[in-house]
Amino acid sequence: MGALSPRAIAAMEPDLIALVDRLLDAIAAKGKVDLIDDFAAAIPVEVIGNLLDVPHERARAAARLVAGDPGRARARDQRRKRLRAATRR
Repeated sequence: MGALSPRAIAAMEPDLIALVDRLLDAIAAKGKVDLIDDFAAAIPVEVIGNLLDVPHERARAAARLVAGDPGRARARDQRRKRLRAATRR
């Protein structure tokens, strides 16, 4: 079956609940929140990283690189190189 089959998604549920709990705990400890940066953006990064079997630390680093300034070709090329390096196993 595929990675997004109903069975596979159901199997992800405990990890997703744990992820949301961790994110909410971090927000509570921080005392303030940017819902996009601190919560919403972290969820797809973690899920996609898990689907691609990218280690947690590297998935977060790759997401930060992708979120950089897309307007400059040179910066974009540097981000691509760092992204490739961050996601290699």
